[in-house]
Amino acid sequence: MTIEKFKIGTSNSPNRDINIALSKIHSCSLCSIANIRHSVHPFAPEFLKPIQEIEFALVHQSPMVNDTLDKGVFNSEEPYGVLFDQFLEKIGLTREDLYITSSVFCYNGKKYPRNEDLVTCTTHKYRELRCLTNLKCLFLMGDIALKQIMMDFSLTINDAVGEVYISTINDREFVIVPINHVFHFMIMDDQEWKDNVFDYLGYIKENIVDPILNGENPNV
Repeated sequence: MTIEKFKIGTSNSPNRDINIALSKIHSCSLCSIANIRHSVHPFAPEFLKPIQEIEFALVHQSPMVNDTLDKGVFNSEEPYGVLFDQFLEKIGLTREDLYITSSVFCYNGKKYPRNEDLVTCTTHKYRELRCLTNLKCLFLMGDIALKQIMMDFSLTINDAVGEVYISTINDREFVIVPINHVFHFMIMDDQEWKDNVFDYLGYIKENIVDPILNGENPNV
């Protein structure tokens, strides 16, 4: 595990009100996908604790067609939702511990968001993250989240898994931890690789998650 420090981008607004941030996202019309958002996927980041208490957040790539307001992000009735919960169990967290959001806020009808979609949504993403005033650890699940938050489109998750980045937002330090995406895990036919993924998630639990939950600094 290696460490690199960098400063995350910030929005122009100093506002820390999550409801204002989400309202701006809902009313966004910056790209062509925005006009199909409500008919395909009503955007709803998942957070079950009061926003000021949230210490952990996770960014994945984009809303999925089977994620709905009533069933939540990573629909637990779908195989990828079951696997997502297994990932969280290995890390030592539950959905209740996380603020879960996506790199882009609208389902585009395709598997992957375009780079231009990531750039368009970046201001909204940073505004959203600035509202997490107690954030201690940000998980980036998969290539798309990694590219957006790190603002480096040459990065791949295979390059970044095992790295820990220390960043600042609102003049506070927190750790950024890239992890493999559940979809990548599902399609891989390599049990040794899958075992290594789970072993690494256990390492994250022991060295990052458990110390934070105990009020200590991550062991990085």
